[in-house]
Amino acid sequence: MSLGNLAFGGVQRSYSFPFAGIGRLGNVLVVTQMPSLPCEQVCFFADPENTDYVYIGTSGAMGVDHVITLEAGKWSPYFPVNNLDKFYYICADATSDIIYSLVR
Repeated sequence: MSLGNLAFGGVQRSYSFPFAGIGRLGNVLVVTQMPSLPCEQVCFFADPENTDYVYIGTSGAMGVDHVITLEAGKWSPYFPVNNLDKFYYICADATSDIIYSLVR
């Protein structure tokens, strides 16, 4: 039994990651596009001191079916993407932050 190519999207890719960066995005109560930062992969982390959820999506018109919901102290998986600005976010309250970790 062959499982075939298990790489994301069926494409095998080699990553060198000569650069890695971490940043914090402050709390927002309206859907906001993330800054333009070239990357190859990104993951998100909800600050452990958050008091409510952070929502991440790929559209400025985020609906409940198309978001990642992160509670305090939780990580998302890494996503292969060419720029952080492909993502949007909103916080459920005025005290929650999102942290991103990207590599390129």
